Amino acid sequence: MKLTGIVAAKVVAIVLLGTAATGGHTYGFYTLLRWVVCPVCAYAALDALGKEKAGWVWILSVLAMLFNPVLPVHLGREIWQPVDLVAAGLVTFSIFTVDMQRKAE
Repeated sequence: MKLTGIVAAKVVAIVLLGTAATGGHTYGFYTLLRWVVCPVCAYAALDALGKEKAGWVWILSVLAMLFNPVLPVHLGREIWQPVDLVAAGLVTFSIFTVDMQRKAE
């Protein structure tokens, strides 16, 4: 698999989400998390749209809205930690189901 820009961006988002799930970080870290995860998921949703993966368009769009830094969703830390883990899992799975598929010849 060739490491494309979107896959590299997804890996950065996955690392940040996994780190966030451990908790105990500064507010600035969580702000950075939102500013990275939101655009990565939004762009990945557009990429999935181009690849006609409607389910992934919805999943990644919801993640982009959930991590929106402009109109943030305020949840408690005990809720955010599992959400971060689930989001990291979904973004990871999207690499294998959206980005690694071979084109039909």
